[in-house]
Amino acid sequence: MKRKRIIAVFLAFLILCVPSVIVKASEVPPHVSLDEIFTVELAGVTDNNASAVDGVVTVTDGTKSRVGSVWSTEKNLLDFTTDFTMVAYVNQNLSGLAAGSHADGMAFVIQSYNSAPTWFTSNGGALGILGETKADGKVGIPNSMAIEFDLYINNSTGESGMFDRGINAPHIATVFPGDALTYENVQLLFEKSRKLTHFNTNTSIDLHKNQWNRLELNWRVPENGAWTEGALTYTVNNGNLVTIDKGRLNSNVFQNGTVSTAYWGFTGATGPSSTAKQQVVFEQVPGLVEAEVPLNLYDNKHQLISDGAILKGGQEVTVEVAPEWLAGKQNWEDVVANLTLPDALSVLPNTTMMDETQIADSSWQGANLTTEKGIFPKLGLISNNDKQTAKLSFKATVKNQDSTNQVITSRLTGRNAIYDTQSITFSTEKQTVLATINQPTNNQKILDDSLTELLVEVGWKDLSLGTIEQVITLTQADQTIPILSEPISSAAGEGLVSKNWLTEFNQLAYGEFALTYQVTNGLQESATDSVTLFKQNRPQLTLHELEQTNYHPGDKIPIQFSLTDKDSTSGSLWMSLNDNKMTKLAEFNELEAKVGTELEASIDTTDFEHGKYQASFYFEDGDQNKSEEVTLAEFVVEGELQFNQLPTEFSTANITIGGAPVKATVGEISIIDDRMNHGDWSLSLSLAQPFTMKKDEQIYQTSDNFFYYQQDGQSSTIGVESPVTLITHQQASTGREVSVNQEGQNGFYFHADSSLVSGSYQATLIWTLTAAP
Repeated sequence: MKRKRIIAVFLAFLILCVPSVIVKASEVPPHVSLDEIFTVELAGVTDNNASAVDGVVTVTDGTKSRVGSVWSTEKNLLDFTTDFTMVAYVNQNLSGLAAGSHADGMAFVIQSYNSAPTWFTSNGGALGILGETKADGKVGIPNSMAIEFDLYINNSTGESGMFDRGINAPHIATVFPGDALTYENVQLLFEKSRKLTHFNTNTSIDLHKNQWNRLELNWRVPENGAWTEGALTYTVNNGNLVTIDKGRLNSNVFQNGTVSTAYWGFTGATGPSSTAKQQVVFEQVPGLVEAEVPLNLYDNKHQLISDGAILKGGQEVTVEVAPEWLAGKQNWEDVVANLTLPDALSVLPNTTMMDETQIADSSWQGANLTTEKGIFPKLGLISNNDKQTAKLSFKATVKNQDSTNQVITSRLTGRNAIYDTQSITFSTEKQTVLATINQPTNNQKILDDSLTELLVEVGWKDLSLGTIEQVITLTQADQTIPILSEPISSAAGEGLVSKNWLTEFNQLAYGEFALTYQVTNGLQESATDSVTLFKQNRPQLTLHELEQTNYHPGDKIPIQFSLTDKDSTSGSLWMSLNDNKMTKLAEFNELEAKVGTELEASIDTTDFEHGKYQASFYFEDGDQNKSEEVTLAEFVVEGELQFNQLPTEFSTANITIGGAPVKATVGEISIIDDRMNHGDWSLSLSLAQPFTMKKDEQIYQTSDNFFYYQQDGQSSTIGVESPVTLITHQQASTGREVSVNQEGQNGFYFHADSSLVSGSYQATLIWTLTAAP
């Protein structure tokens, strides 16, 4: 009991204490790309010394009298209506100069969005953000707030001014450069100067040291959405939390609630006699990629293991890292995972997976996993990308030893975002006796059809090296069915046992049950493993023959079948046509779980092309169990015998009474036969009534031979009761499309004999398409 109390106290200490984050100067911290995030092309900044190369922002390059200014582009403003986080690392002595020999410093700045922003004020002690040092001088960048990283103490007369009066060391502090109320005139003996009000001043960090200091800035909006009441906080090297005054933030940056976006960036300066090489890198850029990256630990039943748990030696666990892209201006790209296991865990071979794809074990170097670029998919919803989540997982076994303070850590580094997961902490207890069920696995479904053998495989370990009593049982509701109960020697220290349990399995009802393996040694120490299993029945599908095999587009083909499923009351029928992808044809609910239920579905042929079809089916029940595929006899969807083109009017030159016949200009007249079995057909033309004209209350009609069709010199009069066959198509003929012959002298003619009265005549034509038989 003493050991357990000690562990609990130690874990509480770990949770409460956050380590300081300082990175050696020789190690540039992991950082994101800054493509299109910042710009140094800034109006009004003369001789801007700033640059951004390979994700590293140089504010000043280490030479004297330099000014540096780098700001976000208009596409990457801070949006204060939503939560955001920024993480940056700052180094101000990359030149490695002796303490006190470099100045002036730099600042992280936020200024309210406006059409004419101020990118820099002046160098020296102003750091590019503050106003004039003289009394009643100009203020600094309007509507702004900044976090100073000030290398030099400005507390004297002359040009350097007295901004830092009352501060006795290089410092980090919050300032409001454009707020006149934070400037105060100072009357000296012979001149006036002015001091600046600093808030949250921190002199405990040695800014002259050649090291990377971590700045984390967080903005959180209240749940009610009142963004001007949000909280802006920051920490340096995970130190004390600093909260920015809400009133000053609102009156300055938010302009009393009228502006919710802001430019942000870094400015810096070096003096005429002292210098500093100052750089910034970013681990997280606000609004670029917002993600959650949970790291979880599960037992062999995939139950979540809580942080601080005590794991048993020999236990199998699963580790999962499951990033989710939530929002942002960019997809999360080129993600690489770095994960470290503690000594108490051993990764199991061939279990490392990205989603459903196995990752080679060569990604592991000892206890460290590093994935290659391309293993993680691109995450996000930008530019038609549609994947927001991924899951990296692997299995591990707990070493059979006593251990405390075991920690799993993980970091996901992408081109444009870096996220650390929360670590998982646990302890382990050594076990004298172990019991493991290797087969079947937890939550496995076991189908009872066609089983001839069903094996359970268990493993045991016993350090007492005597005799163990092993018991395997099935439990379902209030029923317990023994499978095995026998003593065996444990002199070998460990072993495997298998047993055919098909007879016991067949005694179970359909549904959930548990299989339990218990081992007890001679010292009466015991170990138990248990898995949850499901007895289920595979559906069996029997198709009935089609009543016919020829159909036309738009017909519904009835599919009648018999279903046997002993444990499901719902399911769906799936169909594949001509070996294409299976699609759901019909759903069924409130089925009776029994042998031989008669059901019916239908295939809608409305959108089918004419042709031959082979349909295959399977039935999937409510437990996602699929029947064997069965195939229906081939059926045909017939095409149609139909008009392809018909003229809407006939046009001719003027027809002269008593003159020669005139050939009509008629559009193409064609027939398409898309039937699978081409039969004979014919096309004929007749008149509904003679060509007729009404003139002066008189009715006039043309003579019988007024309209006729001529082919190969033979003329056929087209009349009311005398249809003319234009095309006769035989079954043996070839060709899918056939046209009425109107070439050369062939075609339609009008002949007005001398008995006609001049005028305009009209008639209705009847086109008749006849299929044989």
